[in-house]
Amino acid sequence: MAVTPRKAKLSIAALLIVVLVFVFHYLGVLRPVENLVMVVVRPFQSGVYGVSQSIRGVYDNWQSGQELQTQIDELREQHLNDLVEQNKFRLLKEEVDYLRQQLDLVENNEWQLQVAHVIGAGQDDNAQTIIIDRGAKHNIEKDMPVITNDGIIVGKVTEVYDYAAIVRLLNDHNSQLAATVYNEAGTVGVAQGEFGLGVKMELIPENEGLATGVLVVTSGLEEKIPRGLVIGNVEKIFGSDEDIFKTATIKLPIDFTKLSIVSVITSR
Repeated sequence: MAVTPRKAKLSIAALLIVVLVFVFHYLGVLRPVENLVMVVVRPFQSGVYGVSQSIRGVYDNWQSGQELQTQIDELREQHLNDLVEQNKFRLLKEEVDYLRQQLDLVENNEWQLQVAHVIGAGQDDNAQTIIIDRGAKHNIEKDMPVITNDGIIVGKVTEVYDYAAIVRLLNDHNSQLAATVYNEAGTVGVAQGEFGLGVKMELIPENEGLATGVLVVTSGLEEKIPRGLVIGNVEKIFGSDEDIFKTATIKLPIDFTKLSIVSVITSR
């Protein structure tokens, strides 16, 4: 496109004006004009600068908030991982301690034990049962006693599957266990469950001096259950002097709802 003489003159004039402005600026000729312009523009410039600073501050705060949230999320995840590891360590220590105590039981009593984990509770709300992760493939049989690490009996095996078994706890209303009291008479009887509320021992002869606090253990009269497994202590005695028989409630030494690891005595 051809450049006309008029456009060429305008371009030259604009260039001369720009050159003259730079020259006059450096010579200080335009200083009064520049000062006047700064006075007029300063309020607007201050407002624009304040707005830009506010926007920058909001952005910086948002960015800092994002970084802080990221750090919080990382710390939360690390904390959860630490809790998981601590729980694994606690469970491992609990199992090691349990196995150590079971070894003592085996050495002192010449029993064969099968350690099992409690993996659930029975589905019947009226029954007090637990499910363990050992079954027929681990030599578990019906009526075998289930104990804790210190020789406390908690129940007997009632149903057996290949890799699991159901244990009826002592406080189940269908539970019965041949028992004896550590008193001078060596009182024997049957410990019976009371609908999850506890265990009682009935038909105790009135003349066999029974006292609270006396230890009650298994009598050994059942084929698969050895003598001396701890059931509990006599808590209360019911019956008057005129009664021929008395009834005693037995205080259980542990909370059956907190069982996590147990052992089955598979042979003596």
